Amino acid sequence: MHRRSMFLGLFVLLVLGLIPLLSSSAASLSRSHSQSQYPNPLLVVSNEGQASPNVDKTLIQNTVIDPAPNWRTRFFDAAGWQDAYPVKRAPAWTTSTEIEPLLKDGADHVWGGAPGAFGDDAGNTSTYPRRYDGSDYANGYAIPASPSPQYLFLRKDFCLPIDAQANAQRRLTNGDIEIHLLNATDSADVPDGAASVYLNGDIIGLVFGDEGGGMALIDVPDPSFLFRGRNALTMRVGDARSDDMAAILYRARFGYALDPNAIVVGASTDQPFEGETVNFSVSTDGLSGRSPYVYQWAFGDGDAGAGANVDHVYDATGPYTVSLTIADTDSCTATAALALTVLPHPLSIEKTAYPDPVTAGETLRYRLTVRNSSPLRGLTGLVVTDTLPPGTTFNFCSGGCAPPTPPGRTVAWTLGSLGPGSSTTLDLYVDVDLTVSGTLTNALYGVRANEVYTTGAPVPVDVLPPPCLYPLTGVDVTGPASGLIDVTHTFSAAIQPPYATEALAYTWSPEPLGGQGTETATYQWTDPGVYTVTLEAENCGGVVRATHFITISHPCPHPLTGVTIDGPTAGFTDTIYAFTGVVTPADATGPITYTWAPAPASGQGTLTATYEWAAPGVYTLTLQADRSPDCGGGAVTATHAITISHPCPHPLTGVGIDGPAEGLAGIDYAFTGVISPADASGSITYTWAPSPTVSGQGTPTATYEWSNPGVYTLTLRADRSPICGGGAVTATHTITISYLCLRPLTDVSIDGPTAGYTDTDYTFSGVITPADASEPVTYTWTPAPASGQGTPAATYQWANPDVYTLTLRAENCGGPFTATHTILIEPRRPSFVYLPLILRHYPYDAPDTCPGWSLAIAEPLAEDFDHFADQDWYTFQATAGVSYTVRTEDLDIHADTVITLYDGTCTTPLVSNDDLPYPSNSRASRVTWRAEQTGPLHVLVRSYDPAAVGPETGYSIVVYDEDNPPPPIEDVSDFCEAAHPLAIGERYRENFDYPNDNDWYAFPVTAGRTYTISTDELGPRADTVLALWSGDCATQLAENNDVSPGNPASQIVWTAAEDGQLAVNVRHYDWTIYSADTEYTLVLEEE
Repeated sequence: MHRRSMFLGLFVLLVLGLIPLLSSSAASLSRSHSQSQYPNPLLVVSNEGQASPNVDKTLIQNTVIDPAPNWRTRFFDAAGWQDAYPVKRAPAWTTSTEIEPLLKDGADHVWGGAPGAFGDDAGNTSTYPRRYDGSDYANGYAIPASPSPQYLFLRKDFCLPIDAQANAQRRLTNGDIEIHLLNATDSADVPDGAASVYLNGDIIGLVFGDEGGGMALIDVPDPSFLFRGRNALTMRVGDARSDDMAAILYRARFGYALDPNAIVVGASTDQPFEGETVNFSVSTDGLSGRSPYVYQWAFGDGDAGAGANVDHVYDATGPYTVSLTIADTDSCTATAALALTVLPHPLSIEKTAYPDPVTAGETLRYRLTVRNSSPLRGLTGLVVTDTLPPGTTFNFCSGGCAPPTPPGRTVAWTLGSLGPGSSTTLDLYVDVDLTVSGTLTNALYGVRANEVYTTGAPVPVDVLPPPCLYPLTGVDVTGPASGLIDVTHTFSAAIQPPYATEALAYTWSPEPLGGQGTETATYQWTDPGVYTVTLEAENCGGVVRATHFITISHPCPHPLTGVTIDGPTAGFTDTIYAFTGVVTPADATGPITYTWAPAPASGQGTLTATYEWAAPGVYTLTLQADRSPDCGGGAVTATHAITISHPCPHPLTGVGIDGPAEGLAGIDYAFTGVISPADASGSITYTWAPSPTVSGQGTPTATYEWSNPGVYTLTLRADRSPICGGGAVTATHTITISYLCLRPLTDVSIDGPTAGYTDTDYTFSGVITPADASEPVTYTWTPAPASGQGTPAATYQWANPDVYTLTLRAENCGGPFTATHTILIEPRRPSFVYLPLILRHYPYDAPDTCPGWSLAIAEPLAEDFDHFADQDWYTFQATAGVSYTVRTEDLDIHADTVITLYDGTCTTPLVSNDDLPYPSNSRASRVTWRAEQTGPLHVLVRSYDPAAVGPETGYSIVVYDEDNPPPPIEDVSDFCEAAHPLAIGERYRENFDYPNDNDWYAFPVTAGRTYTISTDELGPRADTVLALWSGDCATQLAENNDVSPGNPASQIVWTAAEDGQLAVNVRHYDWTIYSADTEYTLVLEEE
């Protein structure tokens, strides 16, 4: 032994650990011979590849450790292992009588080295691998003299039937296992020379080396080591000395019993008829559990099928054996068989005809006989069909048939079942047409059952001509006596007697335009003249003739082309209205026939009709004007709708006067009549008394002026419409006229909030001095409010944050006064709770009053909010005409800034912003302002939440001018709903930051204004596409790729149809391109 002690120790531990296992398991080792008690056991031998493709897979290594995880289990993939090779047998092996049975079964010694790796082929001149019959022991590969320590790992996959008797875990419940094994290493029962034998990962035996040829038997009566379908026999063999390699010889028998209930094969019938469709199906108990399964059927007649449910039709009688092979995903199989006997085709149908021959015009009877000739099986679901032959008409049938439904000609009987050896008779009566002659053949009939189908042979019947009972005695031609050129005219034959015996033949002369051979013909002539039409009619009694004359002329000079209805479109109940038809042309050639629908009260047949309706509703009149026959006939129509209502649905009930109660001499005052109800019906007459001194008599509004002071009374009379029954209502009003303004206005002010939020209603009140100033007092708000214009109280709402100024002008007899009011509107945002984390804090606090810390252009200044409601003031020097942008940057996690820009006095706010110029999830702020004069501007920065103070509320503030523009935002929002706001005249610089980057912008629009959205100053890799969308992001309005050929910039010009907001999407033409050199400038301009 030249082994390291570690390997010996490993094997000693292995053996010591296995001995208790084997002694307590179902396996036993002996040198005796055993035989399986189960018939046809599965035989598996070493290196079976000599006789079949199932070769042992082997792997050799120098250690005893497992070569790969799960190498012993059923589903391990040993594709990376090598095929086993046969070993040249030692003399001791060839003299052993125990080896011979294994050799006869095809077993061979195997090892794991590649040919030539440990010694050349020592074979003789016989052909390898044809020694598995046991006749040639000398051929094979030599075992090298001095190899390194070797461990041979061997694996053999094999299949047991997938329907073997097994439990719910698919382990076999009936069977046995016996393995004859020679561990061909030289070892004196030491672990280094032992062979460990596993079945599906479970160890079933340990065999020590024996170079003398002695066989060991592993006998395992417990079948549960085996599974349905795929199994794996694996071994680990150790080499015990330095002059040979690990090698092994084995034969394994696996006994099993099949489960008769694992596969159940069924057929729709075991005695089918020829031509009957048989359905074959199979159900299983799950088999090996390695689905999907492949089902292959052999029907016993040379045909095959696939699938768990198949149909087959047998063409010949006799016994058949149907076999089914089921294979799982490991190609392991099971088979089942089914016997059946095919019976002769049992169904027939025969037909006879009576009388034969038959005379045309007589009734013919067909008799059908349906027969089931099988003595064993009945037939079900029988349906007999018979198609009437041409030249016949259905008359009657027996047996409860379903007559044909025109234009169909098939008669059907539903018979149900027909027992073995039974038959039934059906009668069908048809009338033979008088026109039929020669042979009448019925060929389209048959019978179908659920099982089989058959048709009958054609049945010919001779047909005799009918007697001439009613010969023709004369014929007339009916049709127009006059007509027009290029118009089709129709002529018809009228025979005497009308019931003359058929068949009838008609010959028109000259050749008609259509209808030759029939009783109706059409003609058309292109020239005026008198034309003769001749008709010959013939039946069995002979030929009769008739002529007809027609005068053809040019068409009418002014044919009717159209008609309309002139009349009222609205009216009242119980009132007569007249309607007039207007023809086109006005001198259309007559006579023209007029038909009104519905029938009028008067005027039917004329151009003018009268109607009267008793109930309200919408009524439609129709006028049809029929052309003169000389103009080719035909008609034109017109419709007219009128809405009828009650004459007075809302009668006048009252009137009032609205106007001032006091005034001054020499001033015009207007007074308005207010009627009840406001929508009173009919025309209302207004009479003012005294008559208005300025204007308005006869109208609802009158204007008066008095020269002298005094108390004056006005009276307004409102007379109802005659349709409402007449009558009048009156009202009076008193006004006191003075020479002087008794209580002139001396002042006005606005009372209301000075700060608020977007999208919120705020009410402002005008407060006049004195409070009882003489009326009337007029109120004018600028800009116009949402509600309240003309009153002391006005309501406003703003959508965008900013500083807004309201103006109120109040005026009475004492003159006008004006007041202004300013309100700061900010966006409404949710509150936050801030944790006291100490990240950064500045020891000095910006001043809480104006002026504040000085800001240099483009130089950020860092600060945070130090106390509740902290206000940080900053100041910078501005130059008249220069635009400045002030913004906060680098915000800490709990910072949310609001910027307000003030003028040089620190008192007037100019512009304010929370976070609108950024995407919706930004908390920074930005304002832009063009300075109107040179001097200081002041900036107030406060926290959106006054309670957000201390650490993590830090921010940086910076002011930019035109020479030092602010850098672009990192990325514009990818979502339309969070679009970046864009201002008129703004030039916004951006680039595409990643593949498929979509930049969204939004801007407000005013109805009627035209907007130009464009990109320019494109980077070297930029190629923009612009798309204009509706403000709700639901509808695309326009799109542009290149503003001109070869120019990758884009432009859209759009005129707004209504006030609101629009959205713009900017994307790269090639969505895969992005980088810093894809910059573009987006410009918005308004015309």
